[in-house]
Amino acid sequence: MVSMEVSNILCLSRDNTEQWCVYAHHWCGLPVFVTKDDRESRSALYRDGTSFIILGSTLIKSRNPKFIYNRLWHEVAHLYFKDVWKPWDISFEYRADLVAAAATGRDVSLTRLYQVRSAAATQDSVQAIEKRIAHLRAAANSYTRDDALTMLQSLRPVTIQSSVRGNQYI
Repeated sequence: MVSMEVSNILCLSRDNTEQWCVYAHHWCGLPVFVTKDDRESRSALYRDGTSFIILGSTLIKSRNPKFIYNRLWHEVAHLYFKDVWKPWDISFEYRADLVAAAATGRDVSLTRLYQVRSAAATQDSVQAIEKRIAHLRAAANSYTRDDALTMLQSLRPVTIQSSVRGNQYI
């Protein structure tokens, strides 16, 4: 099977402006790209089963490795469950929050969500984040760190063009 090979990625920001994503590094085998977009993270899963993660520069500039790892694990859950191919549903966020909490700790997940809530731009965003916080505080976590690792190990990374691999931004 031939896998997808990428160098740079063009993505749309919240206001539909184009933003270039540049390759930063590999994390646990998955390529990570960085963009200037204000979203914390997102991920992509190609039809051939290869995937990558995009982090927003705002998250990187926070210089909080716990938050960065928490978001990486959050995206692992979305990739594993193929949420990126489905219409958005808050239950996907609940599940990804629980997987990230299993990998990095519930306190890290909650602290990150509190910070995101304080920076939310719209009342709808605040309400969605408050629902996620309430769910994370109340739910028994059926996921373990081993579950998160199994999810990560099942993912196939997209191939990065060799001319781009030398760049290290993070």
